[in-house]
Amino acid sequence: MNDDLRDDDDGSAGPGTGSAESGDDAGHTVLIPFLGDPPPPAEVAMWAAMSMERRAKAMQRLKTLARWQDGEGDIPPAQAAADAGVSLNRFFEMAKAWREARSLSSLGTFAKSSRRTDPREVALQRIVARVIGKWPTGSVRQMAMDLGQAFEEAGGGKVGTSMLRRVVEDELRRREVEGQLGNEIQFDCGACSLLRPDDSPYTLFAVLDRGSQLLLGAALGDVSDSRAGYAAAAGDALRRIDAGLFDGLPWVEAVARMALVAGLDADHWVALQARMASAGVKAPVQPSTSPKRFGRYLKPAVGDRLGRLDMWYGRTVPDDARAPKVADRSLRLDPADADAFLAVQLDEHDADRRALLPPAPDATLPDDLLVALRTLAGGSN
Repeated sequence: MNDDLRDDDDGSAGPGTGSAESGDDAGHTVLIPFLGDPPPPAEVAMWAAMSMERRAKAMQRLKTLARWQDGEGDIPPAQAAADAGVSLNRFFEMAKAWREARSLSSLGTFAKSSRRTDPREVALQRIVARVIGKWPTGSVRQMAMDLGQAFEEAGGGKVGTSMLRRVVEDELRRREVEGQLGNEIQFDCGACSLLRPDDSPYTLFAVLDRGSQLLLGAALGDVSDSRAGYAAAAGDALRRIDAGLFDGLPWVEAVARMALVAGLDADHWVALQARMASAGVKAPVQPSTSPKRFGRYLKPAVGDRLGRLDMWYGRTVPDDARAPKVADRSLRLDPADADAFLAVQLDEHDADRRALLPPAPDATLPDDLLVALRTLAGGSN
């Protein structure tokens, strides 16, 4: 089976000639488990433009990616590639593209385009993020010139200004969407340098916004009971929201996706997606249960320290052979004092992050974020 339906492959039927499932509104039904309810209009339009053959192949790959779960599902890589109908290398590329942007365009099955992709543009897309840096400065023109110079120095040859500008502008738009406040909400946990009287470390549970790296809420608990830990963190987030700490910030209208790192009680989170959906949360949410999951989202946001707290991600699992020794600057505090200490670190972290965000007086928090937090704060849900 070919790795892709290429842009010059017309398929067995013309665009918009029906559905791989049934009905003209298939984009509003079969895509919902993968792209949310309702799917973005651009995705619905892309689906409508596909032939039946392309839709069938897209659905095949969507279902495989859902089982793959970014390497944490119940299917090995070779089997996933075979099920998706692609080579192993192509599958990893597709999975990476899907992780970065949940779109039909990530699957390599999108409808015939009027413009054939230039291989040089694909190569430029692979290096543009590195060239313009994490915090781009200067004009689009200057960034395009820098990109062209880097590409030429790497042996790619000269590229026209229009292509360079297009690649830079696409990357900036991608970052704008990914970086919008509330676009992706993450729940993570990890051991920290706050110790109980018996020298065992507390586990920090946190609610994070990926784009801004704000910590919406946090709590201390035990990794063996992440249900209670995340319930407390969600409750803290709701209290901070009610206090107006996140008012006037540029929130999106709806959360696009959520992710949660499960504690040692991973079985509790198996039905998380179903529980959220029944509560009215449309964004897809998937728990992570991989062995090295702790700190997956916290580390990009706070690094190895949250204020005066050291983060001991490798010590999250008790008796882990990789656990560091207790540091001299660790603090032994009872639960009440530990909570008060954590609140100070959280406020200082968020104050720095809020200062980087543009004001948006009329923006409000997404309703589905509030529903998700209330669902988790319920604890037994």
